[in-house]
Amino acid sequence: MQEGNNIFDDEVNFDSANSIRLPDYYRVDASGIYKIKLNAIRRLEIGASVWNIFNTSNVINHYYRAQSDNTVNKFTRKSLGLTTNFLVRLYF
Repeated sequence: MQEGNNIFDDEVNFDSANSIRLPDYYRVDASGIYKIKLNAIRRLEIGASVWNIFNTSNVINHYYRAQSDNTVNKFTRKSLGLTTNFLVRLYF
């Protein structure tokens, strides 16, 4: 967004694309899977993963919206916090 000239024709007046960088993105993930052979044809996989182990708040995007009073509201989208996943796969 251009400073000092935020609104033009009732729309947000942006700088050129990628003119400002977002803060550094930091995330640590871990996952594991255990494979079990049931017989000659069938097998089972059981797994788990943890995303963003340190629950870091990472900015992934900024949005701007023009208001009716010629001001601009800034919205920030952040990544998910600590997230767990589990899986069970049966191959036959």
